[in-house]
Amino acid sequence: MAQTSLKARLQPLLSNIYHPQDNPNGIVDMGTAENHIMTKDVYDFANNKIRTTPRTFTYGEGPWGSKRLRTAMANHMNTYFHPFSAIQPDELVFANGITSLCELFGYAIGSPNDGILISRPSYQAFPADFGAKAGLKCVNLHPFLDMTAYKDEWAAEDALVAKMEDNGVYITKGSLLQAEQAGWFRIIFAQEDDVMEEGFKRLFNAIGASKVKAQ
Repeated sequence: MAQTSLKARLQPLLSNIYHPQDNPNGIVDMGTAENHIMTKDVYDFANNKIRTTPRTFTYGEGPWGSKRLRTAMANHMNTYFHPFSAIQPDELVFANGITSLCELFGYAIGSPNDGILISRPSYQAFPADFGAKAGLKCVNLHPFLDMTAYKDEWAAEDALVAKMEDNGVYITKGSLLQAEQAGWFRIIFAQEDDVMEEGFKRLFNAIGASKVKAQ
């Protein structure tokens, strides 16, 4: 059976995102790894503190990051993380996001079809990040829990998710997020306050409607 592309799976969500004025009936997405608590501060810092030069918009010193950037990161890590030995700028490599870093790391540590142990719960995009180009296989590791003991709890979770979906609220199941225990739904606080409020309102309304149907 042909696999559906990531773009095809995400398009219905990304093309219908909730906005209080522009799209009030859209989908409230609380599942992205973004920190909206700090976005305003980052925006202000980027606009007021960062200074660029024409050289910034060239190939510069290579694809691993400029010396200025690597020096700043080395100083930051040495100051706040206190490594056993001081990190030097030349020891750092920058990439455009976690997917690229995992891809580079995959090429460095293994060959196609090698396995890499990933302890659960874990970032659900690791299999694609390590596998798409480097060809590594993620082997999920359960270091502390016998999953077979929880089959009844997983079944109850599936039933709850189905009820929520009947009422218009879509929750990612713990099993898909590689959670170690049933019922560990993740709500990531990745939206502005008004969007989070709308999302929780829909969630609570769905729970209430589910209880009414059960009666």
